[in-house]
Amino acid sequence: MPIEYDRLFAAGLDLQDIPAAAMGEWEITHTTTRDRTQTTLAHDTRGEVMSNADIEIDAAASFAASSSGHIVVLGLGLGLVTRLLLARREVDFVDVIESEFHVIELTGKQLLLQHYGRVQLHNADAYSPEVIEVFGRQRRPDAVFADTFDTADEHTWADRQEARRLWGPHTERLVIWEEARSQMAARSRLGSM
Repeated sequence: MPIEYDRLFAAGLDLQDIPAAAMGEWEITHTTTRDRTQTTLAHDTRGEVMSNADIEIDAAASFAASSSGHIVVLGLGLGLVTRLLLARREVDFVDVIESEFHVIELTGKQLLLQHYGRVQLHNADAYSPEVIEVFGRQRRPDAVFADTFDTADEHTWADRQEARRLWGPHTERLVIWEEARSQMAARSRLGSM
C-alpha cells in the first residue's frame, strides 16, 4: 500500500487542469511557489474551503489507496478525493453528492469528461433523508468519504457525529475528513471550561 499511497499523493499535487475561474460566490485559483502550484477553492464569505495542501492530499490518498468497489463521496470540493479514487482500477464507480451547484460547475465537468461512465455528480444535500435512502440504504456503498466540512475545529465536531450517525449504518467503511482532529479540539475546549 505505501507505493499506491505515494502514487496517489503525487497525483494530488497537480490539479492545474481545473481552470482558474469564478462562479457565484465560489472561486478557483492557482498559486505557484517555487515548490509547486497550489489549487484552492474559496467561498466569498467562508474563505478557503479546500486546496491541494499536503493535509488534504494525505487524507484523500490514504482513503483512496485502500478503497474498491462502489464509493460515495459527500462533498466535491476540488474533486481531489474523487480523482484519486478514479485513479484506481479497483474502484468501480463513484457517486458524488454536492450541495453547491456552482462547485459542480467549476470542478466537476473535468471529472465527468475524464472518467465518463465511472462517476456521477449529484446536486443534493448529502444529509437529506432522500439522499441517504437512495445512496446509502438502497445502494449500500462499499465505502463513504464525508468531506462536507470547511474546518476541523471544535465547532464542527457535532456535525461530524451527525454524519456518522446518518451514514454509518449504510456502509462497511465510513471515513470523515479530519474527524479525530475535530474531536480533539472539542475535548480540549471542554477541558478548558
